[in-house]
Amino acid sequence: MKDVLRLQYLSLTYLRKLFQYTESEEMKFTFFGLILRAVLVTEITTARLPLIIEEKAASSRDGALTALISVTEGHLPSCSYILFMDGSAYNYGAISKELSDFGKSEGVAVLDFSTNRTHLEYLISAARQLRLSLSCVTVFVLSDDPAFLLKFAETSLANRLLTGSSRLVVVGRLSNKDVDFLSSHWVFFMLETLVVVPSQYKDRERWEMYTVLPFSASSSHLINAATWSTAKGLVLSANMTLFPDKFSNFFGSSVNVTALPYKPYWTKDEYPDGRVTYSGADRLMLEAMAQALNFSIYVMPVASWDEVLQRVSDRTSMVASVVHMVLPQRLQRVDFTRTYEHGINIAFSMAKPVLEPQWQSLYYPLKSLVWLCVLVALVVTIICFILIIMGSMENHPKKTSLYGLVIVDIFGTLLGQTLNVKLPMIAPTRILLVSWLVFTFIVTNLYRSNLMAFLIAPRYPPRPESLEQMVKVAKRVTMPSYGAEFRDYLKNSEFESFRALGAMLEVGVSVTEGLTQALGGRQCHIDGTRYLEQQIAEHFTEANGDSRLYVGREGVLPGLNAWPIPHDAPYKENFDAVILAIIEGGLYNKWMKDMLDQARKEGRQRRREKIQQLLSEKKIVEEVSSDSGNDNEAKPLTIVHLQGPLILVVLGAAGGFIVFLLEVLLNYLSPKQGAGSRVQM
Repeated sequence: MKDVLRLQYLSLTYLRKLFQYTESEEMKFTFFGLILRAVLVTEITTARLPLIIEEKAASSRDGALTALISVTEGHLPSCSYILFMDGSAYNYGAISKELSDFGKSEGVAVLDFSTNRTHLEYLISAARQLRLSLSCVTVFVLSDDPAFLLKFAETSLANRLLTGSSRLVVVGRLSNKDVDFLSSHWVFFMLETLVVVPSQYKDRERWEMYTVLPFSASSSHLINAATWSTAKGLVLSANMTLFPDKFSNFFGSSVNVTALPYKPYWTKDEYPDGRVTYSGADRLMLEAMAQALNFSIYVMPVASWDEVLQRVSDRTSMVASVVHMVLPQRLQRVDFTRTYEHGINIAFSMAKPVLEPQWQSLYYPLKSLVWLCVLVALVVTIICFILIIMGSMENHPKKTSLYGLVIVDIFGTLLGQTLNVKLPMIAPTRILLVSWLVFTFIVTNLYRSNLMAFLIAPRYPPRPESLEQMVKVAKRVTMPSYGAEFRDYLKNSEFESFRALGAMLEVGVSVTEGLTQALGGRQCHIDGTRYLEQQIAEHFTEANGDSRLYVGREGVLPGLNAWPIPHDAPYKENFDAVILAIIEGGLYNKWMKDMLDQARKEGRQRRREKIQQLLSEKKIVEEVSSDSGNDNEAKPLTIVHLQGPLILVVLGAAGGFIVFLLEVLLNYLSPKQGAGSRVQM
């Protein structure tokens, strides 16, 4: 073990020398990251060797070390510690030694910026990479300089050093004015932060510990959480802890949110008197959250979906309370609450295929194999009857003409005709005739029934139901303005169908305009599944419930959906707990179902009112009024249904006319033998 520790110590010493003497900023960043990782791995797995980048002999003054250890003991979880120091007169070697020896410490890294503060940004970035590899990190900042503390707060916020669950302890000789100034910054204001400063009562052995409550019953946000002195030790204030939960109760404060209308998740109604009301499944969930956490809602005015996310990204809005899909591009700007909506998979909507006239309507009632069997049975039956006639009517003078009559009559039985030809009255004829008549009775009745069904409910052509089918058919694809992020994601995808969709995707088309254009054919509009269903039900549904648009069965881009919140928001756990309770209670699905049912009902009602208005003004034709009637009302057949029979009649008439012309022509060209015979007689 001693050899291992010695080897690790020599490795750290070598890395520290490389860090001190290299001139490349990039190499400094690399060496520093290696130092941090090596130190914490060493300290966790062995004897916790403290990292001291540069030894100093300055002694600890004003009890800062003792106060810091007192705060740590019993109030912080078992974590690795990262100390930031600005070169003030603190013996950070002693501090790291004490923290390393403390039983709950899993590793200590001490960073000193006394020589060069320009390295602060990339050192904090390296510290963040270290934090990501650890389960728990507590950050200590020791400085007497408010400017350094403010710079640290801004840099750590930009580089995401601190998470919502991280704890920050600031120790320094700061005045009350300095503490008030720092408490206004987002890091100190929102995160779990404790500021430890010396007492103002000329007591060198007393330290005050302040925390900031962004939402409280009192007017002051800066709260004295505890005091420490050599005589009494740590004394907590009444009903206080060092790190209270800041977001379990907002005390009726106003919370900024951003949202745009996105039915059925978020709707906005404006009235002539200036009132504005909101509704929708997400709005109802936000209201339930406001009631549970005791806050009021202020919807910030925004002009676009990009601004919705921008307000969250710059932390002027606490949450975008409309469902968003979690995309890699969006994760670079914001974080998300827990996922809760799995029915908003991005889908496409297209016009239903138009039923074109089809002459095959006479053929569809029976399968191809059935038609083949009927043809074989017809041929076999005709052959059998001809053989019977040939064997039993050898001396009949018109035996040859009977063959043609038998063929016509046997075929006619399939059309419901009777036999006109006189067949031999023998046993084989009776048996064959009875079996054929039974066969034709069954086949013709089944054909008539199926033919009626196919004429009333004709066979529609196939329609695209998946992304692969849609990209092969569609010539143009539209999406609202927020689709720019989706387009970038699709273009960079490894799947060919995604790249094809990204190449033809046009962004900036509203849902109403996109669905209207989709009615023209070979064009589709992409949006959330439930949003498309709601828009179709509200604006593109007839009074009888039919619509010319449909939503593809398979989604274009399935994924997780949640509310965007700022990076490392400390109130995420509180919001997630409320969302989980709502989802598990089934409330969200109930709200969504109610919104969709209401949209369908209102859409049908508006359509009926519009038709009644047109009827009253006598500006509508009769067939339109029939479409608005009851669903059970009979509808007349069109050329689409009867094209097959009409084509058959036309072909039959044309064939008969051609045969007639041929007979006339043959009769005209043949020798006139009738006159000569009469002369001879």
